[in-house]
Amino acid sequence: MHDSAADTAILWSGGKDCSLAHHLAVASGMRVSYLVTFAPPDAKFLAHPIPIMKLQAEALGVPHVIIETSEPYRESYIAGIERLRDEYGVRRLVTGDIDLVDGFPNWPSECAAGTGVEVVLPLWDRSRTGILRELIENRFKIVFSCVKSPWLGPEWLGREITPEVLEELEALNKTNGIDPCGENGEFHTMTLGGPQFKDEIRLPAWTPIVRGGMAYMGGGGLC
Repeated sequence: MHDSAADTAILWSGGKDCSLAHHLAVASGMRVSYLVTFAPPDAKFLAHPIPIMKLQAEALGVPHVIIETSEPYRESYIAGIERLRDEYGVRRLVTGDIDLVDGFPNWPSECAAGTGVEVVLPLWDRSRTGILRELIENRFKIVFSCVKSPWLGPEWLGREITPEVLEELEALNKTNGIDPCGENGEFHTMTLGGPQFKDEIRLPAWTPIVRGGMAYMGGGGLC
């Protein structure tokens, strides 16, 4: 049983998985004190713009902390977790990780080992379509912010995850092998609203930018 009084931080990218992990952490009684993003200096995330993360944090009423990382990344990440523990009082990290990446152990869990900070993975090894259904049932507003060929084309940008879209992803899984949650990098998402959001985030005007086999939202401060 988790200590509900312990300060909890959500590892935050601004997408669907960390948003559901945050929702489940709150529902389980955890005291979520921070949203935390590990990022290199002057990071510009194409799929998850930091300005949007800041708006998400405001809408959720939770401070957003950026922990700067640099090479060697493992040592930098461990130092970042220790900083969260020592400077922010964080005793628990909740992550939206679902599965192993390329067969490697879970990165946050590996880096937190020995720091005294507990890592919680509420989505780990869960059904991909089950995760998407839970997001839909809880009325999250989540849009596709970055897509890659051959799985999805630029026309998917800005589309909201709905029951109809879930059906499309399930059909595509059978035809082109897409992971319905994009676990192999097929797509990324951006959360604009949800159960804990005080206000829905309005995206600035954007245009699709295509580079090689990748397409993402551009302009308006999004990248």
